[in-house]
Amino acid sequence: MSLRLAALAIAAAWLVSVPAALLASASLAWAQETRLQGQVVAVVDGGTLRVRLDAASVETVRLRGLNAPASTASDGPVGCFGLEAAARLAILAPSGSSVELEIDVPERDPGGRLLAYVWREDAMLMVNEQLLAEGFAVLPPTPSTSAYDEQFARAQAMAQAHHLGLWAACPEETGDRRQEEVGVLGLLPGKQIADS
Repeated sequence: MSLRLAALAIAAAWLVSVPAALLASASLAWAQETRLQGQVVAVVDGGTLRVRLDAASVETVRLRGLNAPASTASDGPVGCFGLEAAARLAILAPSGSSVELEIDVPERDPGGRLLAYVWREDAMLMVNEQLLAEGFAVLPPTPSTSAYDEQFARAQAMAQAHHLGLWAACPEETGDRRQEEVGVLGLLPGKQIADS
């Protein structure tokens, strides 16, 4: 009887481990498919790049999880700290630099731009987070379900607490509500400086 129980236990363990292993490899394959290698062609503004993905394909890439002030009149009026945000993005992701684009769902914004978390390959740097941490961008007004939400909220809270970037340069846009908006982890995902 105990031999039969042992055989059943082995069979049950095998049945559980095989699907789990298949699921893990499927998840890994999906994760690898959602990362694209590219080379920065140009900075469009403080939150948008043009990236060459292969010899025939250049994509407009919007940095996911942040809003940067407008830096060109075609986007409407130039925003406070917009030119500085574009200049900082040009330093963090200069033309010719190799980047990895981490794609999430949805893949594109309503304007057709590819949405991505941008990683500089030679620096192991997530450009999106760095812009928030230095005060060159803010969290978007709508809540996100990204794995980076808390990380981004902490980055923005750090910039806000230390009056970095637009938090110092744009008091009329940011107001002085830091104490009521900043919590233990920083701004809650989905809060933006203009929110009431």
